[in-house]
Amino acid sequence: MKLKLFLLACLTGLFSMVYAQNPVVKEQKPVVKYRYCEIIVPNGVVYKGSVEVDFGQEIRWFKSRRLQDENGRTIRFNSVVDALNYMGDLGWEFQNTYILKSGETTTELHYVMRQTVQPEI
Repeated sequence: MKLKLFLLACLTGLFSMVYAQNPVVKEQKPVVKYRYCEIIVPNGVVYKGSVEVDFGQEIRWFKSRRLQDENGRTIRFNSVVDALNYMGDLGWEFQNTYILKSGETTTELHYVMRQTVQPEI
């Protein structure tokens, strides 16, 4: 009986040493980060391509929030869907929309979009 208990204790110690040297490592899921932007349609209607995009930048008196091409010309959109498709082509995905209304006639449409940010290595 003592021999069986002794062998059992030795085997238990052996298995615990092997497990301690090779611990099971759980894989950590990468943290997904996003950045957001907002397409703003003043007065609720796209008039002469008037769509603004807010990336969270500081607003200055002389600087517009309209998108510009590589030559510095304002990008004009035919409709809100045209602007959403353009942003989708750049990797942004639609998240939400809301309306801001001030007074009887002034309405602003806001479209919130997000883009996945690659984690830094």
